[in-house]
Amino acid sequence: MTNEQLIAKFNPANGANVSAEDQLEMQNFTDEQIQILAKAYPNQPQRRSYIRLYDKTLPANKQLFQLSTWQNLNNLRKYSNKKNLVAYDFLTIKTKQQPRPIAGKPTAPKRVVVDLTAQEAAAELTKAIQNQKVKAVPIDNKTPESFTEKMAKAKADKKAAQLAGKIEPATNKDLTQKTGIPADQDFDAGAD
Repeated sequence: MTNEQLIAKFNPANGANVSAEDQLEMQNFTDEQIQILAKAYPNQPQRRSYIRLYDKTLPANKQLFQLSTWQNLNNLRKYSNKKNLVAYDFLTIKTKQQPRPIAGKPTAPKRVVVDLTAQEAAAELTKAIQNQKVKAVPIDNKTPESFTEKMAKAKADKKAAQLAGKIEPATNKDLTQKTGIPADQDFDAGAD
């Protein structure tokens, strides 16, 4: 196998397409082949580990399968003399897939939002009020008065009382005569 074929066949981007025979071949790579792959695929910040390592000194049921790259494997074998570590296979990350609906299982109908006109909304509101069968009952069987009507009635009653001579309107002159201090400067006038 030439170096170009080796580089193309064991590209980390094509790791999911590597066959079982190719994985056996990966486990028997020499230091020179690993060095060629390390130069072709150096570590990059955006690329994570893509091969799993197999330790030849441990039994199969005790393997930890450390994650690595071609360059890291080359450095381990070259500088740390870890010749017992070999590339086992490519790490394939399975993406989460949406669960498929089970055939025959009823699904909830989709909600449809309808924008109503003002007339349609008013009709819906009156229909909802009629369905509730709740009537607004005024207190003491009197019709409820609005705030403005109550204020107008109170002013009319006060004016009628003033005309009848029951209440004399207060003036600033009256307050000044009582205390000798103008009303806007007398801060204790309300305390009496």
